[in-house]
Amino acid sequence: TGRHTKRLIKQNNKITAIDISEGMLNKARSKISNTDVTFLIADIARDDIPNGPFDVIIMSLVLEHIENLDKFFMKVSSLMKDNSSLLISEIHPVRANKSSLAHFKDSNNNEIYLSSKVHTEEEVLKHATFYNFNLVSSETINGSNELIKLNTKWQKYIDKPMIQIWNFTHHKYLKDLLQWRIWNLI
Repeated sequence: TGRHTKRLIKQNNKITAIDISEGMLNKARSKISNTDVTFLIADIARDDIPNGPFDVIIMSLVLEHIENLDKFFMKVSSLMKDNSSLLISEIHPVRANKSSLAHFKDSNNNEIYLSSKVHTEEEVLKHATFYNFNLVSSETINGSNELIKLNTKWQKYIDKPMIQIWNFTHHKYLKDLLQWRIWNLI
C-alpha cells in the first residue's frame, strides 16, 4: 500500500512499484504522487517487468503467494543487475503455520482469504542460493510493545516470531565463475 515506496522516494530513488492487485496499487497511488514512481499491475513471477534490470528489489508479503520458489527466484534473478540487493520480508513461518496468511475485508466487510503457502527458511535459502543470491543477513522480528502501538491485535504475538527478513546480494555471474574455476582445476 505504498509504505516502502514513500520511504524510498525520500531518498531520491526511481521506483517501479508492482502489485498483482489493482486495489492495492490504487491505495498506494492515493498516498503517492511522484513522477519517479511507476505503478505497475503485474505478477512478478510471470509477467514481463519493464524498467529493469534493478539495483534493488524489495518485497513485502510476496512469497506467501508463490507456489513455486524455483521459478520465482529464477524470474527475480533475471530482473536484477550484477551485485544488486534483494530484501524480502514475510510473515514468520512459525506464525504463518499457526494462523491464516493473506486476507482482507471487501467493501461489504466480508473477510476474504487468499491462497497462501508457508515456505520454511530452508526452502527460501535453498532456492535463492541456486539462483546466485547470497545471504547477507536474516532477522526474526518478535512481537513487541512497539509493534503493539501500531496494531493492538498484535498483543498475542508479544515475544513471539512475527516477521522474517532476508537480505541477499545477487551476483549474476557467480555460477559461471565457479564453473570456470572448477574447469580450471580439472
